[in-house]
Amino acid sequence: MHTPASEHEKAFSLITSVALVGLFLLILPASLRRQSTSEESGSEPMHHEAPRWPLWLAVGLLALAAVLAAFVSDWFVSALEPAMASFGISEAFAGQVVVAIAGNAIENVVGSAALIALYVVIATVFWWG
Repeated sequence: MHTPASEHEKAFSLITSVALVGLFLLILPASLRRQSTSEESGSEPMHHEAPRWPLWLAVGLLALAAVLAAFVSDWFVSALEPAMASFGISEAFAGQVVVAIAGNAIENVVGSAALIALYVVIATVFWWG
């Protein structure tokens, strides 16, 4: 589908990406400086817990989770193709916006269900306790 803004899509994405990386690089020194000054202030030494997982395991699981998330996202977008075709939604929009909104909605539903279950358990304990 051709829209007036579609010819500027790649340029806009590139400019946005460069701006985000630039912003990250701009705030990184201040963040690192703040952490080192809080450790040097001597007000109260921070307790650092030893890592529970070795670095290779943490990085490996993070990489595996990223790959699996990419496959699920691709599967989800493929399942959306009939709706995308009928509404004229681009695959880029579906992948970046619709998948993100759906993922956040599912996360909220699961989180809310867990919270409700916790309240039900607490109420049951108080009711029968």
